[in-house]
Amino acid sequence: VEVYTIGGRVDLTPSGTVLIPEMHNNKVTERTPDGTVVREIKVPMPIAAFSLPNGNVLITSMLEKRAVEVARSGKEVWEYRRDTRVTRAVRY
Repeated sequence: VEVYTIGGRVDLTPSGTVLIPEMHNNKVTERTPDGTVVREIKVPMPIAAFSLPNGNVLITSMLEKRAVEVARSGKEVWEYRRDTRVTRAVRY
């Protein structure tokens, strides 16, 4: 796993997998404790990835200056944009 972010965040999901923002690989990977990839979400320069109570993933992107919520299907269902970098976000 290539994790290279300053201030980036990984998150442990309720099911025991880990969400890892791989900034230079332009994706977030969800992995089991043994490293098996469960899914990949393509996002330009992700900084942080958080599991939401509804099973979706909230991701912040350095390049796009936004936070985006992605459903398990891979569809973007919500976003928040700023003129500056969005490094952290909370959504309930």
